[in-house]
Amino acid sequence: MRLFTLILLSILFIWSCKGQNRIEQEYFVSDVETIEFLTLKICINHNGKSKSVEVVPEKTTYKNQKWIENIIESNQNFNYPANSQLNGRCIEPTFRFVNQKFESDINRPTDCQDFGKFKTGKFKYGGIPNQNALVHRNDSTQIEIDGKFRFVYKIIWVSNCEYNLIYQEVPDPKYEYLIGKTINVRLIDELSDNSYLYHSTLLDRTEFTGIMIKI
Repeated sequence: MRLFTLILLSILFIWSCKGQNRIEQEYFVSDVETIEFLTLKICINHNGKSKSVEVVPEKTTYKNQKWIENIIESNQNFNYPANSQLNGRCIEPTFRFVNQKFESDINRPTDCQDFGKFKTGKFKYGGIPNQNALVHRNDSTQIEIDGKFRFVYKIIWVSNCEYNLIYQEVPDPKYEYLIGKTINVRLIDELSDNSYLYHSTLLDRTEFTGIMIKI
């Protein structure tokens, strides 16, 4: 589950890396309470080389400088394909640092909690990405609004801890290819502030972990 900006960026990023090792964008660590974020501004020249890699401070909450320096170095040395749609552009990917206590539940789900209290209501995203978005969810529909952008999904609950979001409406014709596509979401754990940790998958290849807060 995520808004279109991050979805499209992740898809584009994967396409650009086809035939090469993909840069990991999610890490399990011991020095965060739940999830913290690192956002980089990466500018790529027309030959697929990174011209510059900088931290975006206002979109970064993670503090471990060793990790940050390693990720900056990895992106400085990354080569994009000659025909990548990212060449000649600057992008701002966000890297997630998830408490390692959730790793086994995310990668090898077993017990299913009852998350019935989160099936309907109003929500917002926790953390830096999409922090201004509002989510409205009823028994059959989820609507996500962030400024002038509005996405509508059909929501289908597979179990008490898993649901699918199917794109129904998008705000611009250039996103119409997403209509009918499915985001699978697994609820991992209920947190202390009326929120839950989730893990989502789009097109069986774009995965990430996030927090949704009921308001």
